[in-house]
Amino acid sequence: MTIVVRLPLETCQVLPGGSAPISASVHNDGPIVESVSLQPLGDAAAWTTISPDVGTRSPGDPATVAGTFHPP
Repeated sequence: MTIVVRLPLETCQVLPGGSAPISASVHNDGPIVESVSLQPLGDAAAWTTISPDVGTRSPGDPATVAGTFHPP
């Protein structure tokens, strides 16, 4: 599997009770079709959503996923 996920090189500031959008690019650098499942990890996982969080990427096929940070 050669899936590359790139996040922008910027910070995201959000106040408790607010929300902030994020995005990431997902690219298949490998030679075969790959299934991809994305999930947030760590302290922020409970208040982070990602859409779409699953998908299939063909070789050379880029995609953009959107997310939201929404801390309590």
